[in-house]
Amino acid sequence: MNKMKYQNQTDDVYDVKAASSKKKTFVLWREVVMAYAASAIMAGIGGLVIADRGLQIGALATIGGASVLIAFDDWLFWNVWLILACQSGR
Repeated sequence: MNKMKYQNQTDDVYDVKAASSKKKTFVLWREVVMAYAASAIMAGIGGLVIADRGLQIGALATIGGASVLIAFDDWLFWNVWLILACQSGR
């Protein structure tokens, strides 16, 4: 009987290589932009749905601005807390 030798076609498929991921550092401006954009877009969509011109304008000014303020305040709070926790030896 003639035995044929087949090439193993799964060698390349199951070849697992280590992925080298670069650690991304925290950047405040990215968080602030996302806080502004997400809230302004959602409130703007709400203003479009209910046809409220004041809500559309407020979405860009007041709602987005308040979200930026809260994002910065939250970032500042956690950084101060971490600095104090590290200094106290926790």
